[in-house]
Formats: sequence, C-alpha cells, structure tokens
Amino acid sequence: MSRLEWTRYSGDDVEAVIGIMLCREHKEAQRVRPSKGDRGVDVFVPTPEGWDVYQVKSFTGNLKSGQKSKIRDSLRELESYSQAEGLKINSWCLAIPLNPTLENLEWLKEVTAQASFPCHWFGLDSLDGLAAKYTDVVDYYFRDGKERLEAKIREMASATGLFVKASTGADCYLTVADTKKGLVDLHNLVNSLDPHFYYDFSVESESPTPIESPGLVFSLTEGESGCFVTFRVFAKYLEALKDRPIDFHVRVDPSDSEVREKFEEFLDFGTPLDASDGVVANVTANLPGGLGGTQSGPVSIEPISKDKPSHSVRFQVVDPSGEELALCRIRMNQPYVGVRQAGVSNVGNEEGRCFTVRSKANPETLQWNFNFQLHDVSGRAPEKVLHGLRLLNQLVYPNQLRIGPEYGPLREKPIPIPEGTAALIPDFLVRLVEDLITLQEHTVVQLRIPDLDSKDIDQECDDINIAAELLRGSKVNVIINELSCAWDGSKFEEGPAAVLFWVEWSVAVGAQPIEIGTVAVHLAEAYLTLESGPEGNWQVVARPNDSAKLRATLELGKQ
Repeated sequence: MSRLEWTRYSGDDVEAVIGIMLCREHKEAQRVRPSKGDRGVDVFVPTPEGWDVYQVKSFTGNLKSGQKSKIRDSLRELESYSQAEGLKINSWCLAIPLNPTLENLEWLKEVTAQASFPCHWFGLDSLDGLAAKYTDVVDYYFRDGKERLEAKIREMASATGLFVKASTGADCYLTVADTKKGLVDLHNLVNSLDPHFYYDFSVESESPTPIESPGLVFSLTEGESGCFVTFRVFAKYLEALKDRPIDFHVRVDPSDSEVREKFEEFLDFGTPLDASDGVVANVTANLPGGLGGTQSGPVSIEPISKDKPSHSVRFQVVDPSGEELALCRIRMNQPYVGVRQAGVSNVGNEEGRCFTVRSKANPETLQWNFNFQLHDVSGRAPEKVLHGLRLLNQLVYPNQLRIGPEYGPLREKPIPIPEGTAALIPDFLVRLVEDLITLQEHTVVQLRIPDLDSKDIDQECDDINIAAELLRGSKVNVIINELSCAWDGSKFEEGPAAVLFWVEWSVAVGAQPIEIGTVAVHLAEAYLTLESGPEGNWQVVARPNDSAKLRATLELGKQ
C-alpha cells in the first residue's frame, strides 16, 4: 500500500477517517460529534481509571497561529470540563497528520505545561501506521472500496443462492438491502422444519455476549476471530422442552488445587466461573437442529440468580464496646445461590467507587467470608472516597463488622473480625484524604488525591499534613536547615538568639498550589549571622542548633 496523501482530502474526511481508525484501534473508544460543545474531545477511550482523550485535527502543513489557537482552546476546554465534572484524564493526544518540528514540540510543551495529565503529539508516522493496519477504512473512504465491497456482496449472494436483482435496476450494483429477501426466505425455511423450536441466527465480526430473552432456550456461538455465527433457539410453546428434552453433560476436571477450589465455591455459593479461571470441561449436548455434539475447552459458568433485585446496604465497623469507627454504603448486585445451595455469594461496590467487595455466606452456620478490592483513588475527589477508606482502615482485630439496611437504626449482630487481620490500607492514606478535605475548605479549586505511585508521594503527604494542621490551629514542629531575610541596616549582633519570622505559606497538591496564609515561624534557639546574599545584598541568616526544631503557627492575616 502506497503512503497516504493526506493533503488530497478535505479536512472533514481526514478527521472522520482518523477518528474511525482510533476507534478500530481501541475497541471501547467513542467519537464525539463535532460541535461547539464537544468540550475539547473528539475521541475518548474510557478506562476504569479515567479517559484517554484524542483531539483530532486535519492540519497537514506547518502550524499557523490560528491553528495553534484552536488546539490551545480545545485543551483548555477539556481541562475546564474535567474539573467541573470530576473526570480524571489519563492522557491527551493531538492526533494530526503532521510530524512535529522541534519548534512544534517546544510549543506543545509550553501550551501543556499546566495540564494535570500527560500530553503527546500523535503525528503523521503514527497515523500512517494506523492507515497501514486498517486499510479497509482508508480504502472505503478514500479509494474505490465502496464499489469493490458491493461487488463482494454480489459474489456472496450468488454463491449462497441469495442473489436477487438489484432493486434500482439491472445495471446497478447489489446493495446490502437487496439481500434481505433471500435472508428472510432462508430464515423462514429453517423455522418451517422444527415443530418445537424457533431459530434466529446472526453472523458477526465479534463474539456476542449472551443475553437473556423471553422464551430463549439456549444460544450457541461458533467461529474464529473476525467471523462468528450465533444460533439463538426459542421454544415455540411452553411445553416444548417436555416434548423434546435437551440434555447437557458437563465433565469438569480441574487441573490444580486452585481451580478445584474455585469450582467448589461455584457449586457451594454460586461464585461465577470465568474461562480465565482455567476451568476446562468436556460438554456433550443433545441439541435440536443438528447443533449438538461434544466440545472441550475453557468454560464460563454463570450461577443461578436469587429472585432479589440489587439493593444498597450499610457496612459499619465498631470497636469492642460498640462505638462506631467507620460507616459507608454498598450497592450490592443480585445475589447468586450455589448448585448445592450451601450458601449465597454476592458482589457490591462502595458508593464512592472506593472498593469492590465479594461476599460468601452460609445461612446455616452463619459464617461469612469477605474479599475487598481497593480501587486506585489517585485523581479522585477526597470527599468521595473518605468513608470507604476509613472502613477499610478499621477492618482490623478486635473490631467488628455490622451489615444493615440502607436506612434506619443498625441493630444487626456484628460479625467478629478474625484475630491477626491487618488493615487493608495504611493509616497515611486516610490521613492524607482527611488533610485534603481540610485544605478543600479553604480553596474554591477542586482538589484531587495525588498520584500514590509517585516517588515523591511521602514528602508531598508530609507537606499537605503540615498545611492541614496549621489550618486546624495546631502548632507544628518541623526540622529546617536555616531561615534568612534581608537586613534592614539596623544594629546587628552575631550570636545565639530566639527568632520569629513571618512568611507566606503555601502547599502544592499535585500541580495545584494552595495558599495557606501568613505563618509565624518561631525558632526558640538559633545562631544569627550576617552574610552576603546571592545578589550581593546583606541577609540575616538564622540556623538552628542540631537539637532545635522550627515551630510554625498559622496566624491568618496578622503580623
């Protein structure tokens, strides 16, 4: 395939093709229809952590000032939108059929310097790579792909006996719509043969997800990557399965103890089994329509659902005296019951999306088992996750867990937390979130939890804690090397002294600076010297003794 000449096509066509190729590359991607309200987003890829955003531009020559302004404005709109909606942006890419010059890269670095997410140039070479990978997209929109696609449909229709004359005339190409009659005739023929069952079928490029439908007896999908044939079989009347029973024989032979344990949990509690769990089975099915047979391979098994809708509950942690330590709401899914009916399993999500909990319960023995999975809270608003984090932090021995209804008094008997159970999250994370909420009370800017994987996170947490304690009116002791200020020319004596400085205090939360106010910095024991400053001016320098500490007390608006 020759290299694509992007300059030959209109801007709208170029941006459309780029958007389609990005969506082909990222199966979950969504395109935003161009408008004044697109919020600076042309294509976004949703992930559990946030959005990967692409801003698509058709510019092919060296960027002009007006084009740069459009890119800059789109980025600013995205930043405003993400802050207003509480949306985390994982990354931002400028998708443009133009390789950057060094000047372009310097300009982009300057424009994106204040962005709270990484920004990249997705240029000509990257787009040419996508064009080479998705030649059908380029062929269809930029070349003669439409005509050859219609010719292929004619060949298919003729080969399968579904050929019909094009509805617009003998000399016209056959369209997809023109095959409808043949497909309808085939569907009617198949369904005229079986007195018990009714058959629907489809051919798709992706393996479909099974869905429940009234009267559905089973669905069967066969095929390989790029082409899957699905038969969905329905009972023609209520007693069909009595007149023509369908038998399944499933033989499961887990290859290791871990898989065996998962299968036992499925049988007892209805815990779903996924093919990724490594459960392999031989399945023999006596299916109607000649669809039966024996197959072997990884299997996914969905358990039986109990007739109870999803609902919200409260999780409460209390200390041995019954005093509440933490409380949060959990949205529980529809529960499952095991084949052996030995217990019930369920999955729930904390209302602030802080964690997922999986539970197993035995109604007879009143034994419970919980598995908590913490979600990444980096970039989240602190007030959204505080209750969930507090609960995970307090799930330790000898505390107890109580589960009760969403509203009303909690009188249920608490469940003891086993001895040796350690906190699921460290104390510093709860303290960090509480400190951020304190800071949030003093700024109109929405604060976010910093990247917890950052190499500087420990220092950042300490700085935030100092600022929060100052705002709470506490006296904070910190160790410093020295303090300095300009000498006003007054009488000066070198030697030990008590020192009081007034400074404007601020703290950075991620890339966001937060002004705290005027802070009195008191050094009870210091040694004063008069030294030449970096610009030749004289400075008074105070250094503490090795054992001295700097005591800082916030004094808002006073000096």
